[in-house]
Amino acid sequence: MEKKQIYWLDSVKGIACWMVFLGHFNTAFGYLPFINRWVDAGKYSSFLISGATALNMFYIVFAFLAARSFLFRSEDYPLRAGKAVVKRYFRLAIPVFIVEVLVFAVQKTGLWTGRFETMPARNISFGEILYDSFIGSMFHGSANVYDVFWMMNKLFIGYIFVLIMCMIVIFMSRPFRYFILTVVTASLLFLRNEYFPMVYGIILYMMYRDIYDEESPVKRKKLPCIFGGAILLIISTFCSGWNEHLAYRFRDSSCEFLRLSYVYCWIAAVLIMTGLILCSPVLKLLDNRKLALSGKICFPVYLFHKLSMLTVGDCAFRFFDARSSGYINHGVKAAFFVSVTSVVVMSVLYVRFIEPLINRLIAFIIRAMEKRRENGI
Repeated sequence: MEKKQIYWLDSVKGIACWMVFLGHFNTAFGYLPFINRWVDAGKYSSFLISGATALNMFYIVFAFLAARSFLFRSEDYPLRAGKAVVKRYFRLAIPVFIVEVLVFAVQKTGLWTGRFETMPARNISFGEILYDSFIGSMFHGSANVYDVFWMMNKLFIGYIFVLIMCMIVIFMSRPFRYFILTVVTASLLFLRNEYFPMVYGIILYMMYRDIYDEESPVKRKKLPCIFGGAILLIISTFCSGWNEHLAYRFRDSSCEFLRLSYVYCWIAAVLIMTGLILCSPVLKLLDNRKLALSGKICFPVYLFHKLSMLTVGDCAFRFFDARSSGYINHGVKAAFFVSVTSVVVMSVLYVRFIEPLINRLIAFIIRAMEKRRENGI
């Protein structure tokens, strides 16, 4: 039987979120304190700051979790899926609204120091925030107020797409289920569709069940799986860290697919997640309650990380840079420390106080919808 809590998934989410943070910080300040020499552009180890790879890892994880909830539970599927979609919408839209209000306040109070292009240069209205939070970002990937939210529609529309795929294959036999999902995944990959990692997340969950569920008919060979998983993890670092180099290497190829750098990040995310599934020692290392705590705050970290950098982080940089006799590293180190500290504090406060309120509001909305349905309205 499966464990109720899979800690390694939270650990992966936390790692992916901090990879995005490091990538954005490096882009903003051009330097990463303490690890800069390890992640210089052109080195394979720069996969550590590959935001594209990290986001696709997150897409795979959230599809994995959706499949875990729905793929092998056919009872009342439409009703459960409908509730899940409503919950997903408000769990994304309400935090987006909260952060965009903060962005609005930052713009009005002049706390934005101007280093980043994260916020629009023009004044934004409260009406724009409402539209962008509940419609634009959810359905169109709008980033008119805060550029981090371009991917919110992927998380919402992608979630619906995953539920539809689960519903299509739920009554199929195991081999045919693998066949259909593999064909869809390969088709989306070669069409360069961004929902490709999400369908693969369903396949990954099926693989996980087949490998680790004691009731599974598949018997894994432990040593070959570990060896194969380790090889995939190594290859993934090259695909992600050298994605620009690989795209340049195939710049004259007749296959456009090979000339696109982001495709290698997609492949890297797939290889990382597959390698983790196969390589049980690494999976066991990540399946740690304490390490999984980073995944508990990964969503608010993503929400607040750029806001933190463009306000208190940049203020710290300017303050220490002006007093460090031209040594830029001092200012960047201060910005890094202040940004990390502030985003962790904001994320913990969000999880501790804001998230429970959002969950209560969503529960109230769901109860109201159920009451209307029972009354035939």
